[in-house]
Parts: sequence; C-alpha cells; structure tokens
Amino acid sequence: MENEELVKGFNDYGCDRKAARKFSVATASFKLAIALDKSNPLIWANLGALHHELNEWKEAEKCFETAFEFQPDHPSTCANYALLLT
Repeated sequence: MENEELVKGFNDYGCDRKAARKFSVATASFKLAIALDKSNPLIWANLGALHHELNEWKEAEKCFETAFEFQPDHPSTCANYALLLT
C-alpha cells in the first residue's frame, strides 16, 4: 500500500509540475513513479505527453508504446498517441 501511495504522489506531482511548466521536475517525478511501478500505463502516458509537449517525439513514442504494452486500450495513451501521429 505504501508504494501505491508513493507512486500516486509522484505521478500527481509530475502532473502538477508539468502544468506549471516545470518540465525537469515533472520528468524526474514521473521517472521516480516509474521506478516504483514500471507497469503503470498512466505514468508512462503522462511521461509521453510531457515529451510530446517538449517536441521530443521519439521519447514520447517510446513512452506511449510502453504504456500500450501494459494496457493496449488505455484511454489517455490512445488519445496522446493519436496526437503524436498527426
């Protein structure tokens, strides 16, 4: 249970920092969450969205593909991946 709370906290903080345009802090927070839960598609999707916003296309694609490995129909991954392809 403790790990789940840490993962959620790091992911939420990453989203907050991304919204505040503190991209390096957001990246670090998402990576900490991934270190604790490598199979969480939401975190991979969030990190992919961050890379996409920074025009880091290859990194974004890798993150979305990793999210798909764990949940092929993950809604935010599908939406963000579609944006990447346009």
